[in-house]
Amino acid sequence: MQASCQLSQSSGPGLLARLAILPLLSCSLLLAQEEDDAIRRRVGELMQRLEGLGYSGGLVVAREREVLLELGYGLADEARGKSFDARTVSTVGSISKQFTAAAIVKLWQEGELDVLDSIDLYFHQVPEDKQEISIHHLLTHSSGLPDVLGDDWDLAATREATITGAMSARLSWEPGSRYRYSNLGYSLLGAIIEMISGKGYEQYLREELFLPVGMERTGYLLPEFVAGDLAQGYRQGELWGTVLGRPMLDDGPSWNLRANGGLHSTLGDMYRWHQAISGEGLLHGEYRQAYFAPHIREGRAPSFYAYGWAVFETSRGTRLIAHNGGNGIFSADFHRYVDEDLMLFVSSNRSEFPISLVSGLIARAVFDEDYALPPETVRLSVENLQKYVGSYQLAKGGEMEITRRGSGLSMVTEGDPGTTHLLAASPRAFFSYSIRSGKGLRIEFSADGQSLLLRRGDTEVAARRR
Repeated sequence: MQASCQLSQSSGPGLLARLAILPLLSCSLLLAQEEDDAIRRRVGELMQRLEGLGYSGGLVVAREREVLLELGYGLADEARGKSFDARTVSTVGSISKQFTAAAIVKLWQEGELDVLDSIDLYFHQVPEDKQEISIHHLLTHSSGLPDVLGDDWDLAATREATITGAMSARLSWEPGSRYRYSNLGYSLLGAIIEMISGKGYEQYLREELFLPVGMERTGYLLPEFVAGDLAQGYRQGELWGTVLGRPMLDDGPSWNLRANGGLHSTLGDMYRWHQAISGEGLLHGEYRQAYFAPHIREGRAPSFYAYGWAVFETSRGTRLIAHNGGNGIFSADFHRYVDEDLMLFVSSNRSEFPISLVSGLIARAVFDEDYALPPETVRLSVENLQKYVGSYQLAKGGEMEITRRGSGLSMVTEGDPGTTHLLAASPRAFFSYSIRSGKGLRIEFSADGQSLLLRRGDTEVAARRR
């Protein structure tokens, strides 16, 4: 029920008029509380349904400096039976770039560099075609450098080898003329941070950015995470492991990944970062403005790249400053609706859930826009799976064969069942399908290894067992 905020007119000036302000303030607070509760309710229902389809990961939603939701869903580690929660450590992928960019801007703010500096002030034997590349070009993906030089886990990719490889790489175009996403460019920024500060990349971030704002559980190796802290990654239901379990140099990942991705954090630390960059304490004045400014259009996209962020205009005419990250298994998305004083951060440790789809649904739920809720699911015991096994004749023509597959079901169709949609794969890589025939068939299956998820449409199944 919405609060009633109608007030009687004040009888006169003076004390009574001033007292009339108090009910207005109380009414405003009540309306804000109702809106917060509505956001919690809408997003909570959405996440519950996603979790039913096998989603696991973390979520923070905050508005006007108040955390509305800070929750984990599903399992962070199946083998340990460990739930995903607010303290679970997971990689944020390319969201790491905003930390690298903030470090560069902080050094600029302190007079240690200028973003218009050419890279030949920091690297030796820069070839002529790269002498026009500036720090600004690296920050905005406009250097013309390629995206990557090699695999994230290549231990031959030391700092010096990466710099040498960048200097010999072929530029796609003249520096500053176009946008092309370049992880390599951010690795060079990490090298510049080390050269200027005299500290290792992660050490500098930890001492100058993270610890001063209370982010004690963000980094590669320095937080000294233990195995039980880390979310395990799952690709199509199979254990992939962790980024930090891959081959590492003594002080962190190879320079094919370092400074452009792979940093780890928690829900709480990501909210602390949001708070830190919302004010003037860390970066201030013109330096903070440059950090978030829309410097270059992202190709044909309607967005612009800032320093480690992308800048969008929403359908409501407000600014969204955001970035996502992922490696095909882990993924995360960070949205800051700066004109509406709202942020959301969402992550997943499963390859089956496109993070942009999940974050988009959450955003629409937050702002009460039209969105399609995932189907409700009904849980059935594994023992009941057998009764769904068999051959079915589809009403429109064609056949559907359902067989047991371990503790789940597998489905194969022949002929034309109408439309087949993959809704979501489950943690055990079984299926979640919506099948429609011309005469109303709609069956949705998913399995998580412990139970079957089944939902039928409004009509009886328009197929018969053969």
